Amino acid sequence: MPAQKIQIGDRVSVLDDQLEGVVTRIEGQFITFQDEHGFDYQMPAGRLVVIGKELATRLPGDYVPVQKGDGKHKTSRKPSVTDTLDLHADKLGIEHLPSGEILQLQLRKLKQYLNSIRQKHYCNFTVIHGEGQGVLKKEVIKILRSKGFNHFWPINAGSIKVENHK
Repeated sequence: MPAQKIQIGDRVSVLDDQLEGVVTRIEGQFITFQDEHGFDYQMPAGRLVVIGKELATRLPGDYVPVQKGDGKHKTSRKPSVTDTLDLHADKLGIEHLPSGEILQLQLRKLKQYLNSIRQKHYCNFTVIHGEGQGVLKKEVIKILRSKGFNHFWPINAGSIKVENHK
């Protein structure tokens, strides 16, 4: 049976493990793929099998943990999380979209970031929402409270400092 050609964007599974993800990089015979939780793994191509194609659904600027590996072993499950999330549309690469879509994508980005913060037990972080009409700021506060982040305060008119006590 001829070797299958693995390409960036393919969904792959590890032959001897219950691990799968989407290919993000190919370096010679080593394939880097990202699992559903955002963790990167690098493995020899011979240990992987293509199980489908996946279209990119990630926004520009989405939180993507990157870990370096030696190509032989799974990488650490302790990706770093930045201590600041900037929700400005130009920082997310979505400034060309209609304002309603921008707001929805900003809120999606915030929720992804908060889930990452919670998983990594990160203590303090800043959310930059900008100084507009206050719509995004109100939504950020509502989401922070709904996710159990109750210790926060404004640093200035465009950002909020958050302490994660969980």
